[in-house]
Amino acid sequence: MKSNADFIGLWYRDNDRMVFSSAISDRMSWEKPTEECDQIAHEAARNKSPVIRSDETQFDFTTFLLAIPILSQNVVKSVVVFRFLESMIRLTALEVWNLVEDRADLELLDGCYGHLHHFREVSQNVRFQIGIGLPGMTWKTAMPRLLQPLSTSEEFIRADDALQVGLEIGVGFPILGEHDEVQSVLLMLSPNRLTFAEEFQVWREEQDRFRMSDSLNCRNKRHPVAENHCSLKLQAVIEDLVAEAMIKQTIVVEKIPSPLLTEEERELSGIVVMPVLRGVGASSALVLLTN
Repeated sequence: MKSNADFIGLWYRDNDRMVFSSAISDRMSWEKPTEECDQIAHEAARNKSPVIRSDETQFDFTTFLLAIPILSQNVVKSVVVFRFLESMIRLTALEVWNLVEDRADLELLDGCYGHLHHFREVSQNVRFQIGIGLPGMTWKTAMPRLLQPLSTSEEFIRADDALQVGLEIGVGFPILGEHDEVQSVLLMLSPNRLTFAEEFQVWREEQDRFRMSDSLNCRNKRHPVAENHCSLKLQAVIEDLVAEAMIKQTIVVEKIPSPLLTEEERELSGIVVMPVLRGVGASSALVLLTN
């Protein structure tokens, strides 16, 4: 299985502008961002919301970019940009759900569905109240949320439609605004055979340290999924990176040193830590282990 992110870049705030910091990539030519990646990073910072870009020609899709900003006290601290290979576009779905003006529910702000035309049509006519569905539960908890399999989950309102198009894995990520309130929710939906990461982990602040509270190992399709398969050495590195992300209030993008990986983990190559920073209450983080 391949997560198919061939570029993951980090931008951070330097006074009043966003500056490119570093990237992990499977190609030397991607060690620095293209103009397209730089533009979407700045757009996400301006909008204070995830931005999705997929260029569609008459015959097919050619580009698939996702930019995710991290805010603290309504100030964008950093942005991570993913560039995915074309194969990801056809079978996966990305959605940005935004709070309406009176904060009564979430409506679809933007989405990329590739060839999943039926799922797109269904999603455009749905709204979610707090606590309802994967977007609504991510809004209610203000924490990252993991679901698998979508097709049998009572929490996933569009389960029948997900089954029809082969979507099995769901990840919800909240974007906080003023007063630590959720202002939008990003959903990453994919089939088992083609995912946005090899493993997802949710970490939460507990008694002055950070602990993993949930995980979804996409290499292992058993259910329930709240079981981690990383070695103790790698878990210790992840814990340190989560703490670094919280202390520095920034996204962390790092390559994984090969000596840390067991035989089972040899396909892993990168760690992305996306913190949910709260001024009051427990902070949390979504960790992506990529290949």
